[in-house]
Amino acid sequence: MLKQMDKILDQEILTEFKTFPNQGILWEIIEQQQTGKIFELSSKAIVVMENCSDPFVFIAGELTDKDITAVISLIKGMEFPMLYCQAKYHPLFLNHGWNFHLRSALSLREPGKIMSLESDFEIKPIKSIELFKQCTWYKERSELYGSDENFLRYGVGYALCKGSSVVSEAYASNGGGFAEIGVITHPDHRNKGYATLIVSHLINECEKLLTIPQWSCNVDNRASLGTGLKMGFEIDSYYTLLVPDCGNVVCKNLVNWLKNNDYPT
Repeated sequence: MLKQMDKILDQEILTEFKTFPNQGILWEIIEQQQTGKIFELSSKAIVVMENCSDPFVFIAGELTDKDITAVISLIKGMEFPMLYCQAKYHPLFLNHGWNFHLRSALSLREPGKIMSLESDFEIKPIKSIELFKQCTWYKERSELYGSDENFLRYGVGYALCKGSSVVSEAYASNGGGFAEIGVITHPDHRNKGYATLIVSHLINECEKLLTIPQWSCNVDNRASLGTGLKMGFEIDSYYTLLVPDCGNVVCKNLVNWLKNNDYPT
């Protein structure tokens, strides 16, 4: 059974959450509850989940198989939930047919550098509904924050504009002193270096607010990884999420290889 909560009081749970990846995303939900919800399981374990169809789901505390069933019911029908919990509980999810999903975690190696813009480019904070609706991630960000108004009030995002067109966007999920950065470039303007321009601006804005920029991506997302490395991030670690079926391309390739080759069991 799940019970929605307004606040986490258990200090051991809060301490455990501080060891998780995606700190900006996680603590933005815990501190503000604009981008997600908090639930308590019957075992008193805590679930923190984003408000979107492909959410990050974080679970801290002691888990039972009954808890796993409740969590699976909670996320049923979602497009691609990605769940993080202690590794000792992975078998409980694997027994329900779940699989591994691998990601890279990066941190900024040196302070961000402001990159110069050509005269026909401008970087604007996404604080008007007109600009917001032009953005590639408009629907995703509006869903995450629950409404257009909530994003404009609580969200952090910048748009790289060329004339009246938005060519690239960067967003920060802020919480716990961390800022997890996400970037998207319009399909018509990719492979031109625009992502680095908008990300460099956002990094410097984060540093003005004394928040620590973070970057993460799927291990097979070469474009995102390449952008992060160009901006001075370096890989700290790799971490495992759980997903309801085959996860990233690494898992898919392994499954396909096992299907198509004789493998002793």
